[in-house]
Amino acid sequence: MAKKDDFDLFVSISVSLTGFNEMELWGTTMMEEYYEWVKAQYLVNKDTSLGFFFGQVDAIFAKVGNNEAALHEAIQQKILGNKQYATIAKNIITLWYTGNWPTDNGLAPISARAYTQGVIWNTAQAHPPGAKQPGFGSWNIPPVNN
Repeated sequence: MAKKDDFDLFVSISVSLTGFNEMELWGTTMMEEYYEWVKAQYLVNKDTSLGFFFGQVDAIFAKVGNNEAALHEAIQQKILGNKQYATIAKNIITLWYTGNWPTDNGLAPISARAYTQGVIWNTAQAHPPGAKQPGFGSWNIPPVNN
């Protein structure tokens, strides 16, 4: 099996880490921007760990294929169970959910659009305050129960 490129690996690991399917993540319109952001954060510091992270992700997907249980277990052990890779994975999760990037001083927003497209709002079945308002009188409509 040919090695996937880093962008494809970013898409695959984003799906696995967030619990959202690929279509839902693409629907945020943030896929390319987030990939470029993640790359830039590691390049700026001349940190090579992202390359090793994608190598590990590629090895996991190549080994387990479409076996969801094995994929979940491998990510738990080899990504989240590895201090260096866990930090990258947690940063990617934070990015997708909140549109922020963890820094030494807390969270830094990467853009206004990233804030409004954070998957946290879908998870909470809410809208981002100050953006994407649900419309006049929506307070009178009961929330959707899944």
